[in-house]
Amino acid sequence: MPERFHYSKPKHRLGELTALTDTEGHILSPATTNAAYPNKGNHGWDNAVKSMQAIFMAR
Repeated sequence: MPERFHYSKPKHRLGELTALTDTEGHILSPATTNAAYPNKGNHGWDNAVKSMQAIFMAR
């Protein structure tokens, strides 16, 4: 696991499989495509990709 993903500690939080798609890609399962259980958000994009970097500003 790349150090920049900050998963080095604790290692028990890592699964046996970790996947990273292209910036336009998604990984779906039958449960996430079911209309009764709509997808309520995604997370985990690679912040090394310029289009994934943003500024969060709050008041």
